[in-house]
Amino acid sequence: MGNLATALGDPDAVLDDDLRRHYRQAVGRAVRRGRQAGSLALGRDLRAATRTMAEAAVASGDGPAVLTAILASARELFRAEVAYLAVPVDGSGTYVFDEALGIRTAPFRRLRVQHGQGLGGLAWRLGRPVCSANYAADGRLEAAPVDETRHEGIVSAMAAPVSVGSEIAAVLYIGDRRMRPFTSVDEELLEDLAGHAAPGVRRRYADADRARALERAVREQVAYDLHDSVVRGLVAIGFEAEQARHRVAEDDTATRLDTIARAAEACMARLRGELELLVSAPRVGSVAASEILDRIALVPDRDVVRVLELDGVDLELDPDAADALVRVGQEAVTNAERHSGCDHLTVRVETSPHVIALHVADDGTFDPASGSRGGAHFGMRAMHAAVEGVGGRLEITPAVPAGTHVHAVVATRPSG
Repeated sequence: MGNLATALGDPDAVLDDDLRRHYRQAVGRAVRRGRQAGSLALGRDLRAATRTMAEAAVASGDGPAVLTAILASARELFRAEVAYLAVPVDGSGTYVFDEALGIRTAPFRRLRVQHGQGLGGLAWRLGRPVCSANYAADGRLEAAPVDETRHEGIVSAMAAPVSVGSEIAAVLYIGDRRMRPFTSVDEELLEDLAGHAAPGVRRRYADADRARALERAVREQVAYDLHDSVVRGLVAIGFEAEQARHRVAEDDTATRLDTIARAAEACMARLRGELELLVSAPRVGSVAASEILDRIALVPDRDVVRVLELDGVDLELDPDAADALVRVGQEAVTNAERHSGCDHLTVRVETSPHVIALHVADDGTFDPASGSRGGAHFGMRAMHAAVEGVGGRLEITPAVPAGTHVHAVVATRPSG
């Protein structure tokens, strides 16, 4: 198509009806054939990209390799210079580039963007692909990381949300270091590719969930082992020092025993704090009530018959509230099996829409001192502190007909 240097004049004076009809039909046939050929080529390319992603998902043993295959397929399909995937990292709405191909600069790789920010934020908000021929000058983008993108050299980019179930789990990007006018056909093609990428993204989340669960179990087991040995040893040292302090008459000896007791308590408190940090890896989202029972069950068995029950719906609750109940449950189970002489133990979690309760009951011997909030038993103090720290309450009373009943109640969600 083009323009002549001189005016053509009246078309009717140059072309007759038959010639105009001939050209009109020829152009129409060429357009239809071009569209058909283009559609077939795009279809072949999309099928090849989909096959590559599917083969990677089957053959690869790790999530990152699957994501790399997704990005490689996207870059090949669009003949793009870069491709990258943004995923959420916590509950605050922050996203990072989990995998990237063709990215050269560290600042761009380390970008942390908030929900709604930049091109990916626009795609996330609209729930569909969006493209930008000139990223730096695109007025639709909110708080876009223009400097990092310009330093990376990306001029044109396109982003599409990747949905897993009913949730948008990631954003898939492609980009070029030259001006590129993406079309509506490109947007549709990227949307199709994002749909085929969903199983790989789901795989990545599943692998991450398994890794987090394993890490949490290891952390808790290490923390429990240290608590069961070192902390309880310090408790014994402090208790014996306090008892000896009341049986001696010499001031110097009494002072030394006081020093030993205070040092044991200070070391125990410091170690408890370190152990709490060990098991308090960042938690996001919600925790199922059944997970509380699973984590309490990690306490090593001491030949006591245990019964673990969930009474009610397996609700989701705040991670901090769940952690508090787990600490109470693990401490109560340990105390009962080590010190009460019980044969049977019941751990029950009761759920309701607004609160969740933990009951630990044994058939051993009840220690009256255990029901005191300010008693000398450091473990009991820690149980009270854990529950009160999330706005709950804890009661320790005699069980019927014998033993001890530990009852903790917390809200499923923080108030306010």
